[in-house]
Amino acid sequence: MNTIENIINTYNNIKNKLRFDGEYLNYFASILSTVNKNIINYDKIKYIRRFFSDRTAWHSSFRGTGLYTISIILSFEEDLDEKMEKIIEIEQELVSKGFRESSYLALASYILHKSKDSNVIQRFIDMYDIIHGKSDKITCEEDYPMIALVVYKNISGEILTTKYDDYFSVYKFVEVKSNDITQDMVISSIIFNNGINLNDNMMKEKIEAQYAILYPIFFNKTENTVKMLDIWEGKLEEHVELQLFMDGSFRRFLAIVLILQNNKDISNEDLEMLISLCVLNFTKTQETSILSDLV
Repeated sequence: MNTIENIINTYNNIKNKLRFDGEYLNYFASILSTVNKNIINYDKIKYIRRFFSDRTAWHSSFRGTGLYTISIILSFEEDLDEKMEKIIEIEQELVSKGFRESSYLALASYILHKSKDSNVIQRFIDMYDIIHGKSDKITCEEDYPMIALVVYKNISGEILTTKYDDYFSVYKFVEVKSNDITQDMVISSIIFNNGINLNDNMMKEKIEAQYAILYPIFFNKTENTVKMLDIWEGKLEEHVELQLFMDGSFRRFLAIVLILQNNKDISNEDLEMLISLCVLNFTKTQETSILSDLV
C-alpha cells in the first residue's frame, strides 16, 4: 500500500471513530499516523481527553480544537500523566501572566513542555515581548506556537532581534495577503534555516496563510522542488476521495508534508509540531467561515 492510500484508508477509519473532530483533524491524525509509522490508539486519545477535561475548567485552552489537536499528538507518546500535568501547569502559568486561553495556547504549552530549559515560562515571555515589540499590531495568540518553537529550539533573543528586521524586509516582497503571513515566514526562517533563500520558485508561489510557516523550509532546497510538488499533487488528485473531500489548498499542503517527511534536514518531531499548527490554522479558518455564514 502506498503512502497516499494509507492516509486515505486511515482517514476513513478515523472519521468513524473521531467523527466529532471534523475532517481537518481526522486528516491530521491520519498524517501523523503515517509520519510516525504507527496506528492510531483511540483508547489513548479518549484517556487524554478525559484527563484534561477532568483537571481543567470548561473555558480553558484544553477544550474543543485545542484538546483534540494535542490529544492526537500525545497519543503517539508514553509517560502521559506526567507530561499532561506539566502541560496544564505551563498553560495555567501563562494564563496567569496575561496570555489568552485558546487552542493556540494549548499547542504552545505542549511544545514548551518538551523544552529542557528550566526557565521556559520566562523565556517564552521574553521571546513574545521581542516579537510583539517588533510588530505589536499583528502579534497575537496565533503566534504562541511559533514563539514556543523559538524557545524549544533554543533561539536566543539576540538572534531573534538581529534577524527579524532583515528577514521581514526581504519577505515583504513575496506576494502575501498580510504582514501576519510575512511574520510567520520570518519566524520559521529564523528557527529552521538560519538563513534566507528567496528563490524564484518561492517568489512565484501563492502563499497560503494556513501553512505559510512551511514555505521557507520547503523552498530552501531549490533543486526539483516545484517538479516534486507537481508530481505529488498529481498523485493526490488521482484519488477521487481527495478531490471530493479536500480543497485544493489542503491538497497542496499535504503534498508539501509528504515531501518534507523525507527531508533529513527536519526531524519528524519538528515536522509534527509544524503540521499541528498548520491544521489548527485550517480549522480556525473553517470555523471563521462558518460563523461568517451564520451572521
